[in-house]
Amino acid sequence: MENSDTLSEVALHDLSQVEFQQAEREARLVTLLASASNEQLIASLRVALGDSEKSDSPILNVAAVLRVGHELTKRGVAPVFRGIPYYCGLKGISPAWQGVDTDEAMLMLDAQWVAKRYPSHSPEWKRAEGIFDSRKFEGACSFLHWSGRRAPGQIVKAMSLSEGQQRELAFIHAQSEERYHQRMWRALPKAEVLITDAIRAKDRRPQLEQDLTIRLRVALWQAAVLGDWKPTRVASLLAMQINGYLLPRNRVGALLQKLPSLRECERS
Repeated sequence: MENSDTLSEVALHDLSQVEFQQAEREARLVTLLASASNEQLIASLRVALGDSEKSDSPILNVAAVLRVGHELTKRGVAPVFRGIPYYCGLKGISPAWQGVDTDEAMLMLDAQWVAKRYPSHSPEWKRAEGIFDSRKFEGACSFLHWSGRRAPGQIVKAMSLSEGQQRELAFIHAQSEERYHQRMWRALPKAEVLITDAIRAKDRRPQLEQDLTIRLRVALWQAAVLGDWKPTRVASLLAMQINGYLLPRNRVGALLQKLPSLRECERS
């Protein structure tokens, strides 16, 4: 009996040590995530998703994807602005590490955003409501993904996502929205060139200040394309970017006049 009591005490001591170590690791992780810049978080997200260009031994780490995604969502950085254009068949832009498992991880990132941004949203499918419950979240995402057998357009229907909501996401798009996102990503390099040329030709400020203006206007161009050039919506999308630009609607409206249109970028 004495030995049994001793063993129990040892087991409880060991368990408490394990729990303490886990709590300590968790506290360090929370601190690390909170202190990282948005750029650092996005680089970490790419590694967690298995980006072979960012890691010597790429492997999908879903737990890390969810933790980093949660932090970015908490900061208000929408999935579409995390620098991961993720579309099948978009040669030269879609990552080579795209696959069925990574698709589900991308779905989870989008679902995190919907759950946080739209907590009162009502999906069409009852089981999709699980994304709003942390205990059911991963199971609901797996159900929606169905091992890749359910197309993103079907998931849009299951979640009853509006066009505006889809514009904030990186993976869950109806076909028409996916094509629209593809147009934006294809035209973005040309938009950057046209915006840069316009600033360099007329702006007499130091180059560093010009660079900051170019960065803002490229971000604004992306928000404008996704926000249908409507100042209020564009201002909202601009705030969801990596830099979280906060500009009043009237200022956004004035700046939109200085940007090339999507069609202009596609023609050039």
